[in-house]
Amino acid sequence: MKAYTIHTKILSVVLMLIMVLGLLPVTPVTQAATALQGGTTFETAQKIELDVINSMNFTRYAQHHYFYVEIADPNVVTMQLNHVITANSRTLYYCLYDAIGEIIAPGDISRSTGETTSLTYEWPNLLPAGRYYLRIRNVGTANSNSYINNITFKIRQKKNVIFDPNSGSISNPKKTVYINEAIGQLPYPLRTGYTFEGWYTEQTGGERADENYIVEDNMVLYARWKAITCKVTFKSDGKQIGSTQIVQYGNAAYAPSAPTKTGHIFNGWDKNFQNITENLTVNARWTPKNYIVTFKNGKTTISRQTIPYGKSAYAPGRPSKTGYTFNGWDKSFKKITKNLTVKAKWKVKKVTLTFNANGGRIGKSKTKKVKTDYNKKIKLPKVKARKGYKFQGWYTSTWYGVKISKNTRAPAYNTTYYAIWQRK
Repeated sequence: MKAYTIHTKILSVVLMLIMVLGLLPVTPVTQAATALQGGTTFETAQKIELDVINSMNFTRYAQHHYFYVEIADPNVVTMQLNHVITANSRTLYYCLYDAIGEIIAPGDISRSTGETTSLTYEWPNLLPAGRYYLRIRNVGTANSNSYINNITFKIRQKKNVIFDPNSGSISNPKKTVYINEAIGQLPYPLRTGYTFEGWYTEQTGGERADENYIVEDNMVLYARWKAITCKVTFKSDGKQIGSTQIVQYGNAAYAPSAPTKTGHIFNGWDKNFQNITENLTVNARWTPKNYIVTFKNGKTTISRQTIPYGKSAYAPGRPSKTGYTFNGWDKSFKKITKNLTVKAKWKVKKVTLTFNANGGRIGKSKTKKVKTDYNKKIKLPKVKARKGYKFQGWYTSTWYGVKISKNTRAPAYNTTYYAIWQRK
């Protein structure tokens, strides 16, 4: 039959396809050692049972043995076989056909005496359900014997494992795994604000799957997440306000009641706490209140200053006042906590008044010096009578000037007063 005599290369490829067909072990049924040259045909092919180890002998060259396997469901499959060529120089060729005789693989796959005795080939595409034929062909020296032991075929099904990141992200959400084998390395998903806790067979509950989890069928694994929480603390001048808040990543903290501080106006918080992504300390911001400090000299304002709470005002230039010496300020103006009026303090000056008898006598002296306070009423000294003259009073000049009396007040500077005489 033409379809059954397809080129050897094509047969090899077909055999590789069988290898891909699965981890479902398939065992070839052997021909008797007395098989005729050319071997069996499709019609007489023996069924291969899975997971059975067989051995066979080839006593003639160019013997063909046909076996078949039936696949119930479409699968990506792998063919695996182990063989030992125990005698003579022989080459074995493997090839896989579909039910109508078309080669599945890219041709014959061969192994010779002394070569690696294991062979694996995986077909990248699904094989449809149905019957597939494996041909094993022996090529060697005519009339020579060859012994092949422990030939095992497995059709290994691959199952799909879908990784559901469950609101996270993942670079490769699908993996194919041989049935009844461990899943192997698992991907690591990411989700902002969450800690990954593993893969589970259900969205809630279910069984946790690690790299040793055995895959029995197509399945979905769900990422399990734990929300990251952050601590948010509100403070004012280093002192905590209320309790520490536990806030889920990405959520907002809530502001406590506005704090108060003597001499200050609350001016909000120093950090945004609407999208929390880490532990956070939020501090109250304060604007100091301003107060007015007024400096006065008597009723005259000499300086008006706006001073923030707790700061100090600065002294204006030294004021002056006739007849007085400046003697500081009546209040402290450091660390201002309220509106304040500060007044200049004064110390009255001492002046020396000199009385000149101007030809007369004050007691036994011609002059008399008196110390008194500025603006104090002057106490006039008495002069002795002067022969031939009449005392006219005390004046600011020897030529009269301004006459002073008992009501005259001391000037702001040292002054000399003169007695004035008039001839009789």
